[in-house]
Amino acid sequence: MNNRRYKRQIIAYLVVIIILMGLGLYSIFNQEIRLKPVVGDFINSMDYESIYNFYTDSVPEFKDVPSYGNGDIEVIGFLDIIDEDSDYFFDNIFPKLNQSYIEKNIIRYVGVVPITFEDFKSKNDRFIVAKFMSCIGELRSESYYPIYFELSETNLFSKELVLDIVNRYNLSGDDLDNCFNDSELMGESISISENQEMGIYNGRFYIGIEGINFNNLYGVPSMSKFNRTIRDYEVLLGG
Repeated sequence: MNNRRYKRQIIAYLVVIIILMGLGLYSIFNQEIRLKPVVGDFINSMDYESIYNFYTDSVPEFKDVPSYGNGDIEVIGFLDIIDEDSDYFFDNIFPKLNQSYIEKNIIRYVGVVPITFEDFKSKNDRFIVAKFMSCIGELRSESYYPIYFELSETNLFSKELVLDIVNRYNLSGDDLDNCFNDSELMGESISISENQEMGIYNGRFYIGIEGINFNNLYGVPSMSKFNRTIRDYEVLLGG
């Protein structure tokens, strides 16, 4: 008799625990909907892939990549800046982002030059560009974006161009040589790019508020997609 009573008590405790867990999850879910309207939009549209990406895609930190602009919303772009496939973003999307959001201190742009481990092993042009820009970020951060946008316009990279940039921006050749010989400097970029795997050269963007709630966009999104995503985060910030 006592054994049956004990079992009933255990079952009752388990039922109470399950109910409390359900209430807790329901409370967390409602809070997510209230604080993050974009999640509610995903659920209403049954866009479960976006929900998965919203919560599982991690966003790395970049010690040597400065920001372009001062907005609270961060747009991190992974683009092969010397590839013609990136021209569409720089010619058609970025000017609109700059005019509508960066100049109004709504967003800040972080331009990351991606490489893979294969690039690192072969020391190809992608590796040299990424290494060069990483060194510029470390040695002369204020020159990072003038050089970044200049390279995006040329679609070419050569020793002569590097020497020309060094002279025009009055960079120290010795400091650049020391930076290029720093093998640890590229470790972060390689690990980041390897984690991205497919589509790294075709563009990838993280949009969100620093440290939380980043949304992952593959390829080069349309301007309307940028507008919708940025607007979601403006709502989160009370805009």
